[in-house]
Amino acid sequence: NTKKSIDISNQLKKTEVEQKTKEQNQLHDNTVKTDIGVLEAALSMYYQNHNTYPKVGDLNQLVVDNDIRYLPAPPTGGSYGYLTAPTNCEGTKDNPCTSVSVSGQFSEQTPRGNNIFCWQSNLSDNRPQELKSLADCQPI
Repeated sequence: NTKKSIDISNQLKKTEVEQKTKEQNQLHDNTVKTDIGVLEAALSMYYQNHNTYPKVGDLNQLVVDNDIRYLPAPPTGGSYGYLTAPTNCEGTKDNPCTSVSVSGQFSEQTPRGNNIFCWQSNLSDNRPQELKSLADCQPI
C-alpha cells in the first residue's frame, strides 16, 4: 500500500514537472513571437524613413532612431537572427539593404514540425511565419 502511494506521489511530481516545462516552453515561444513582431514593426518604420534597412550587425540603429526603445533578446540569451539582401549591402542611400529576415528559435518543435519563427520583409502577406529551419528564413 505504501509502495502504491509512493508511485502515485512520484507520478504526480512527474506530471507537475512536465506541466511546468510545457508552460515555460509556451512562455518562451510567445516571447519569441512577440519580439519578432516588435522587430518587424521597428524595421518597417525604419525602412519607411530611410528607404533602406539597417545593415547586418547594425540593428542598434533602430534604437538610435527611436523606432524601438531597446533591442529584444531571446529568452535563452544571445540575439535574434538578422539577415539582409542584397549581399554586402551597407544600409546607405548608395548601397541600400532592400530586404531582410528576422528569426528566432522555438523551445521545441511545433506540432507541424517547425522550429523557427521568421519574418521576411518581401513576402506578399508580410506576416511572420513558422518554418522548419533557419535556412528557410532568408531575405527574398
